[in-house]
Amino acid sequence: MTVESIFCTNCGVEIASGASFCSSCGTEIGSADEKVSSSIDAEQEETPWFYDKNGERTGGLTESQMVGLIQSGEVGYGTSVWKYGLDGWTKAEKTDLAKHLVEVEPPPLKGANVSNGTVWVLAVAPVIGLVLEYFIAGIIYSDSPDPDWMAGTGLSQSDLDVFNAVESGSLFLVTVILNIGLSILDERRLRKAGWDTSKIRGMVWLVPVYLFKRAKLLEQNLAYFIVWLVAFGLVFFNMI
Repeated sequence: MTVESIFCTNCGVEIASGASFCSSCGTEIGSADEKVSSSIDAEQEETPWFYDKNGERTGGLTESQMVGLIQSGEVGYGTSVWKYGLDGWTKAEKTDLAKHLVEVEPPPLKGANVSNGTVWVLAVAPVIGLVLEYFIAGIIYSDSPDPDWMAGTGLSQSDLDVFNAVESGSLFLVTVILNIGLSILDERRLRKAGWDTSKIRGMVWLVPVYLFKRAKLLEQNLAYFIVWLVAFGLVFFNMI
């Protein structure tokens, strides 16, 4: 069995096994390492932190103050922070603050654990809304009487009224309500999954902006944002 030699970190003299102090300089064993560790901790504490608050750079704060903000909910998962030594603005959970975040709440669900079902329905909501508009118009104008000139033409006044109602945009509010409703539902589901949605919550009324911000927040690709733009474009050109 090999016994590892221990040397004094102050003067370099070999320390006798079991000794608490250096026989040469009197340095307490381990005290030099503890001083170095304390110095590093103090340096980290003095390095000011900054965080993104509603698009404004806020700081500089000590780590203790940042811990207080984490405990109050001001800083959480997804909050962008910075201090000297970091490679630009970084999510709090990817810095030394992560150990404090997990003490307050578990990390949000990610990857396959995040339900994207609602957001993909939202991605094609413009088309679904158009179908609903035709359906509702069909109910409203189902009893429209046919004029005499339509006899034998294969046309009906009901079909004409339905087409005009949708093409004129008089029922477009149906599509708007559907899109906003799905955005609100998706945002609530993200909150239940542990995500801080405070920065995108106000965007649910502007669906494309919400989808773009959502993808950035969850670090996902822009697929559902692009699909929504295409679907909306198809509906828009259908109404022209």
